[in-house]
Amino acid sequence: MSGAGRVQRGMPAFSSTLAGGAVALFVDIPLTSPDDRLGNTGSVAAVSVMAALILGWIWAALPGDTSQRARAYSRVCLALFALTVVAALLAESVGGLANVVSYVVPLAAIVCVATALLTPLVGRMFGGTVGVWIGVSLLAAVLVTGVTLAVYRVGFTEPPSLSLPPPP
Repeated sequence: MSGAGRVQRGMPAFSSTLAGGAVALFVDIPLTSPDDRLGNTGSVAAVSVMAALILGWIWAALPGDTSQRARAYSRVCLALFALTVVAALLAESVGGLANVVSYVVPLAAIVCVATALLTPLVGRMFGGTVGVWIGVSLLAAVLVTGVTLAVYRVGFTEPPSLSLPPPP
């Protein structure tokens, strides 16, 4: 299979993961982050894009028809969610970071459930160029929304002043 064929074959998972990531961006707003520098809307957007790339690659690599791939893919999503929960528990208990589990687990659940449920559906409904455009549109939406919400949450509604302090 050519590189373009693999990209098209992975687009259902890529798009579904980004759709879950878009929902997670808005769920992130009321959650208490363990560290505002690490756990913020920008990092949620970045992790969603990375997850979309990885899960798109996994979906494209799975053999069989859509229903066979869907069963294997849902097991992969469940395993990745379990690993995420274990990592969050370790970060909170061993790493000493507060609120990691209550911050990470809901966001991971949203993304994992969205990708496990939507990927086979999107795979059956959209193919070819339409699927690629849907994925590219969702990527742009997640990046723009993530950056916008990150800037809004940090409070940079206007650029900082670069003027010198008043003379003594």
